[in-house]
Amino acid sequence: MDEDRIYVQIMARRVPFTNHGPPREELLNGRARRRFPTHVVLTYEPREFDDAREIVDTLDTLQ
Repeated sequence: MDEDRIYVQIMARRVPFTNHGPPREELLNGRARRRFPTHVVLTYEPREFDDAREIVDTLDTLQ
């Protein structure tokens, strides 16, 4: 699936891109947010609570 091409199409149609699950690394290094700054629902299933906390804390600092 070419996610970048899909993103261009959803932006043109002004609809959301839901349930996109980027790899953990893309969430931590900010790449997912840079690639998809708006109209995207990012999902992530953490291995444990501390993993979830790390992702949330990192996303908070990237805003």
